[in-house]
Amino acid sequence: MLTKVIIYVCTQRLYSSRQIAKAVRENLSLMWLAGRQRPDFRTSNCFLHP
Repeated sequence: MLTKVIIYVCTQRLYSSRQIAKAVRENLSLMWLAGRQRPDFRTSNCFLHP
């Protein structure tokens, strides 16, 4: 689930983990890609910066 979201947000030029978390809560396309799950900004941060 998170891989699809990360690929989509990178194409939309969103690189901040807090902006990604906010977009998943507000953007319908991202809600659908995430399966209506709401990953925390820490989750995307760990995924983007291992």
